Amino acid sequence: EALEADGGELGFDTEWRPASLYDGCPALPAAGSGPSLLQLATRSEVFVVDLLAIGADHAAAARFRRALDRALCAEGVQVLGFACKGDLAQLERSGWLAGRSR
Repeated sequence: EALEADGGELGFDTEWRPASLYDGCPALPAAGSGPSLLQLATRSEVFVVDLLAIGADHAAAARFRRALDRALCAEGVQVLGFACKGDLAQLERSGWLAGRSR
């Protein structure tokens, strides 16, 4: 509903840990293990989501996955960003999306 009120446009970007950064550091996720940060924006609100923190709480991660899937797949929503197709595919592979996204 909030997306529709803002014109149905959703800015979208993800950030991933580069494969060459901190290799071997046990405090960081392995390269290629999934997104670290998700940025979403409507015309009136911006959200920066720490996926590593949410992913540590299984219940919160499940709720966020459902909400993200609904937002990205909602009728009339246009997802805007750079290289969205690759980011969406990576989110699906890493389990953050159900695989029905654009």
